[in-house]
Amino acid sequence: MRALVAPYRWRGAVIRPAIAGGAFWLLAILAIVAVYFPPRHLISAQTAVTGLVGFCLLAIAARWPDRSLLALIIVLPFSGFILAKLWALGVPTSIVRHLSAWKETLALGVIVAGARNFIATGRRADAVDRLALGLVGIIVLYILGQKALAPSDHASMTVRLFAFRTEAGFVLLLLGARHAPLPENFLDRAARAALAVAVLVAAVSVYEALDSAAWNRFVVNTIHYTRYQIGVLHGSPPNPYDIRIWGNVGGTRFIRTGSVFDSALTCGFYLVLGFALGLERVARGRGGRWALLALLVIAAGLLLTQTRSAILAALIVAWLAFRPAAGRRRHWRTQLAFVAAALAIVAVPAAISSGLSKRITAPTSNADNSGHISAFWSGVHSIGHHPLGTGLAKPARATSHITCY
Repeated sequence: MRALVAPYRWRGAVIRPAIAGGAFWLLAILAIVAVYFPPRHLISAQTAVTGLVGFCLLAIAARWPDRSLLALIIVLPFSGFILAKLWALGVPTSIVRHLSAWKETLALGVIVAGARNFIATGRRADAVDRLALGLVGIIVLYILGQKALAPSDHASMTVRLFAFRTEAGFVLLLLGARHAPLPENFLDRAARAALAVAVLVAAVSVYEALDSAAWNRFVVNTIHYTRYQIGVLHGSPPNPYDIRIWGNVGGTRFIRTGSVFDSALTCGFYLVLGFALGLERVARGRGGRWALLALLVIAAGLLLTQTRSAILAALIVAWLAFRPAAGRRRHWRTQLAFVAAALAIVAVPAAISSGLSKRITAPTSNADNSGHISAFWSGVHSIGHHPLGTGLAKPARATSHITCY
């Protein structure tokens, strides 16, 4: 009898079964009343069901933060294509829009798991925690006082919340992952998953460069991605029938691959992360020939994006790889030198044939480079005239510069 009324522990909290069960049924009754017998129709049945499903997914994500992070690593690059295909198969637009919040739900679950574990263990915030939370606090204060700081901005609260997700979402996710209870081998599993996905993204980039017409037909006619952008995201793609990104330097027309991201800029910087993971695994002697092959594919895909800033970032990563670090095997610098030579053998012909060398060495009179220069000075003048900013998530004046880098 005593066992029936004794409290039990669940994640550090002591809850009596009778109280927990009563609270659950009371919540369920209130949800039913709110849907079917409201004084005013405050919530629809579809919204209530969607919210319940989202709450269940949040609870699952908080229960298994390691699996949630792996799902984000593996599925996130392909999320847009998956949702576009579901919409093309006839899934209602409202459901597709709700499904697009899967990543935010999983991320929130990881954040909850990290916060709960941080409180349960009684740890104190260190310098990294304080820096991250301080940045998030500044963003929150800016959003709340945006009208006073940027009077010319009249963005709605929905747009501001989107800005908060964009500016602070990854900071909170990484902070939650830092404190979440993850298995001992999680970092190795996450690295292998991220490297495999990066190889797949790079392979698509190479395929796009080899047969851009076939890739364009697949995205436009099979996935119906541009129709999804217009019908669900209410976007305005430059050409609904052609997703390819073209560059022109010195009269030479070349393609800049965007792979599954449909953006050369996003694809380039995403592959920098895969390049760094592959280089580190090679330096530590993990993965064998598979890691070296993965590194070559990722480097090829990165070059084909023609994103100069991302290529520069990869060169910085390669330079940092030669610096001393714990855990690296013997003679790792010599082995990395051979890897760098192999990458150069692949990179130099690819840079010449794809037009990258002309794009880098083109004079400042070229339209592409002159656009970068004018955009830079425009940004400097904007900072001078608006030192407190013009508002988070405010559309840029010259949207053509978004994919120029």
